[in-house]
Amino acid sequence: MIAAFSRISLSFGSQTLFEGVSATVQEGAKIGLVGANGSGKSTLLKIIAGHSEADSGTVSFAEGAKPALLQQESADSGKTVFEEALDAFSALLEEEKALERLSLAMQTETGEEELGRLAASYTRRFDAFSENKGLYFRSFAEGVLKGLGFGAELQQRSSSQLSSGQRMRLSLAKILMSEPGLMLLDEPTNYLDIQASAWLESFLSTYKKAFIVVSHDRYFLDKAASEIWDLENKSLAVYKCGYSSYISQKREREEAAGKKRMIANAQAEKELEIIARLKSFNREKSVKQARSREKKLAKIQVDEIPLKPHSAQINFEAKRSTAKLALDCEELWVGYGGKAVAGPFNFQMLPSDRIGFAAGNAEGKSTFLKTIAGMLAPVSGSFELGRGVNPVYLSHEWEGMDPSNTLLGELSKKSGQDTSILRNLLAGMLFRGEQVYKLVGDLSGGERARMALALAMLQDANLLLLDEPTNHLDIQSKEAFEEALLGYNGAVIVASHDRYLLRAISKRSLFIEDSKPVIFEDGYDAALVSLEQMRQIKAPEGQGKEAQSAKRQPSKPAASKNAIRKAELRLGAIEEEIGGLQGKISEIEEEMLQAVFFVDNSQALAKLDFIEESKKIIAELEDEWIECAHFLESALGE
Repeated sequence: MIAAFSRISLSFGSQTLFEGVSATVQEGAKIGLVGANGSGKSTLLKIIAGHSEADSGTVSFAEGAKPALLQQESADSGKTVFEEALDAFSALLEEEKALERLSLAMQTETGEEELGRLAASYTRRFDAFSENKGLYFRSFAEGVLKGLGFGAELQQRSSSQLSSGQRMRLSLAKILMSEPGLMLLDEPTNYLDIQASAWLESFLSTYKKAFIVVSHDRYFLDKAASEIWDLENKSLAVYKCGYSSYISQKREREEAAGKKRMIANAQAEKELEIIARLKSFNREKSVKQARSREKKLAKIQVDEIPLKPHSAQINFEAKRSTAKLALDCEELWVGYGGKAVAGPFNFQMLPSDRIGFAAGNAEGKSTFLKTIAGMLAPVSGSFELGRGVNPVYLSHEWEGMDPSNTLLGELSKKSGQDTSILRNLLAGMLFRGEQVYKLVGDLSGGERARMALALAMLQDANLLLLDEPTNHLDIQSKEAFEEALLGYNGAVIVASHDRYLLRAISKRSLFIEDSKPVIFEDGYDAALVSLEQMRQIKAPEGQGKEAQSAKRQPSKPAASKNAIRKAELRLGAIEEEIGGLQGKISEIEEEMLQAVFFVDNSQALAKLDFIEESKKIIAELEDEWIECAHFLESALGE
């Protein structure tokens, strides 16, 4: 066990967030923390991290298991993104400087005894430095940044030029690289596209230390977490399983508890009837029996039905259309200022189609939806909406809302509907009582998402263009949103990084590959398999149609004697090259055992670099050897 917290309680005024919450964190635990918005997930992480205090209870850690909480914003340091990321290795950077100072001292030292002491110290510290990523922490940083969407050019950009979403990703990169004793991640996928989320899932699945992650991304939780903590009704339930199994087990628990309540209630009702009958006899004996029965009744445990977290009541009504097609795109290129971002789009939509749209950030999802909504002009090509088709665009940035208006005022301005109707709609979106007079500009991310959905529901649309609609929604509201879309009888295009949503609602799937749209007549999971197959059979760049045609041939011509001879010669040459490099590596490794090896630091580092580069070359040569061997086996076998 690396951490434990016992009987944690916290209240704000009359509201109790949690009461007597206890749990333990085992070494290497992969924990997903779930619960409705407002249940206290982020607050619990802050208490565990020591950033907030509970009213009562204790938090303790094993020695060396220091927690670290993901910070949503990084300060403007004036450094490049890569330099900022290297702050995660501050101890290694300091040790690197110390080794350089030791090396310089050895170069100027003339006393044999002191030189031996310096060399021994250098060897000991260099070994520890090497074992702790010292020789490759910069490459590791590059890999993590790349995985989270920071390409080579972006890594050299000043961190002050980053957007808020990019800053969050940089903070995530830093905490991943620092590898704290207990990593606490609060909604890490909020600003990640599908590729970066998949990379993070892979990273966490092989992460050796413990982490607790708060997330509304159900697909992500399924992949990354092997233990689920459910914060609900002021208490914490621990499930030793992944997310999908947790859903099943929770349902079974609730059903079992429901049956137990029914039995207890039936027993209580029966006892009450008997007690009433005995009292009605109005005899001493029957009164004594009634009192005895009342004592028995007091022992019957009738559990209260736990309060379920409220979820938004979402309902989209489609305006009827007689059109055969909702949308027809023909050679449509989309972009800004005449510059194309993606295209050509060539597909048609039926009035009841549901298309899931997946692509990386800045690859054209929002641009396409805005073009269909009439907010942007096509760069070239055309699209046509069916007669009577009314599209509504729902932006993940919630564009078009007046921050100075109240919620009720904003809905009234946009719809002209009666106040009572609008109050009922807002109540269904969890805005009740005086909350309807809250300013739009004061809403949280989740509240703004629900307000945007309320506005969309008033539009009487029969073509929904949804751009990351579930951002900031809690799991319960996401499930309500999915149910609403599944029951909607209009056309839908959902651009999202929420793979659980795409899997649930997609009848067809649209992707963007190298700026080119690809559409599949399948749901998300099947389409993803087809997309991967398409990538694998795609011709190498520069070979064009000839390569594709060659791959379709049922057989290939027999290899010539000249080609076979060349392959045999190359096989021998590869073996000689590998042997030569391995010999040089062995020589340097022998030299490294001598203290004098580190006297000249620059020469030592050059030899270490040679080892690293040689190992890469050997790996490439081994791959080539396998290819040659396969070729000869195939050719000589014919």
